[in-house]
Amino acid sequence: MKKYIKHLIIAGATITAALITGIAGYFSYSAGNSRGFDEGINQGAASVVNEISIILGSVDPTMQSVEVISQEITEHQADLTRLQEQLLIAEQELEQIAEFQNQIDGLISENDALKEEIRLLVEQNTEQIREYEDHIAALEAENAELRIRISANTSGNNVPAIGNRAIFWEEVPPFESNHVREPNVNVLVAGNRVENALEFRGGASAWTRHNLNNQYRILNAYIGRLDGTRREQSTFIFFGDGREIYRIIVGVNDMPRSFTLNVEGVVQLMIEQHIHSRWESSVVIFDAWIE
Repeated sequence: MKKYIKHLIIAGATITAALITGIAGYFSYSAGNSRGFDEGINQGAASVVNEISIILGSVDPTMQSVEVISQEITEHQADLTRLQEQLLIAEQELEQIAEFQNQIDGLISENDALKEEIRLLVEQNTEQIREYEDHIAALEAENAELRIRISANTSGNNVPAIGNRAIFWEEVPPFESNHVREPNVNVLVAGNRVENALEFRGGASAWTRHNLNNQYRILNAYIGRLDGTRREQSTFIFFGDGREIYRIIVGVNDMPRSFTLNVEGVVQLMIEQHIHSRWESSVVIFDAWIE
């Protein structure tokens, strides 16, 4: 643009110089010198034509450059439009992704809630199962006692007299045992001092073996948790000649209770404790009598 202004200024100056030359020629013509006027006019006109040609020659390539630039601008605008469309699509996809993430978060929350419900149900069912086991054990004890009574009423002369009973641990002491302490009379169960107590220690399998030699009929005893020891659920299984004949469960919060066992026809009796954890917890069988 500065280049064009420069040529316009030169053209204007040339025209002005031509006019001055023409005026001077006019006066020369008036003085009889017509040649000077003509030459001034011709020179001025030639200079003007020359500058105009230079301007026009410069304008034409510039116009072409302007058209090229305009075309490039148009193309860039088209590219910009496409980019804007792509950006809009990307924003829409991001919104969908955010919506999917919200849905996933909602599903995760629902899953966590379901897990908590399942956990609570498992705890409730476990507690109910323990209660059922204790109830079943109590029913089995009652059933065993009824069987013994029925057997006593139908055995005739083979039933020993009631007065022939003896302390179990003294009459048939264990000939073999594991994790069992000798009978002790100085122990507390539920705050009460008990007699003839044989302690089964937890933390490992505890058991005793006794030779009955088919000489006894009934075993009566009490079972309870030793005071001052860890509370863990235990299961006691009684085997007569290798066959399970009785089972009793001592729950965590159970009070001492009695049980009656029919040992008629048993040669060898085994008492085995199964603790439900690895921690030490002691249970005693006390006030045990056999007849």
